[in-house]
Formats: sequence, structure tokens, C-alpha cells
Amino acid sequence: MVEIRKDYFTDKLSIVTSDRGARSQLRPYSDHGAKCPFCPGNEEMTPQADLVVVADGQPIDTPERLAEIVSKHAVGDTVKLSVFAGGHYRDVSVTLQAAP
Repeated sequence: MVEIRKDYFTDKLSIVTSDRGARSQLRPYSDHGAKCPFCPGNEEMTPQADLVVVADGQPIDTPERLAEIVSKHAVGDTVKLSVFAGGHYRDVSVTLQAAP
């Protein structure tokens, strides 16, 4: 499942996927040596980010544009997104939830 979460302190939106847990648990700049995908020099090991390219049928060219579209919806509404991830496009439906 894909979720869009809003940080009410910074007023920024984040997209969180249920498969996020399958990604590396290593933290940036920790003492992991050559195995750390977040450490300088190991950029090729860093997992690719998901990119939202369409929301509600409208192209997304900036994070602010995505926030504008999502902010027109209420908690419980479903937003249709097209996402580019892992070299492939896929369509997902996201149900908006209130921040915890």
C-alpha cells in the first residue's frame, strides 16, 4: 500500500510504501564501512527513489505541484498516482489518512 503523509511542522508531504521495510536498514554515515549504501563513495548501492509523475491525471513537475493536488482532497479520499520506480511505471491508488 502507498501512503501520502503530511508533516504538519514543515508542511511537506512524503510518500511511504509498504515495501519500504525491504530496503536497507543502514543509516547514513554510520560505521558500516564499504557496505553502507548511504555513505560517500557508495552511491551506486543506494536504492532508487520512487518518483510520482502523474496525480489525478495531472502531470507532476515539482513537489509543490503534488502537494497542491493532494491538498484539494480530504482525509479518506483516494488519489490515483502514476509512479516511476525501479525502471518501470505503475499506477497506484492512495487513500489519504490523517497524520498520527
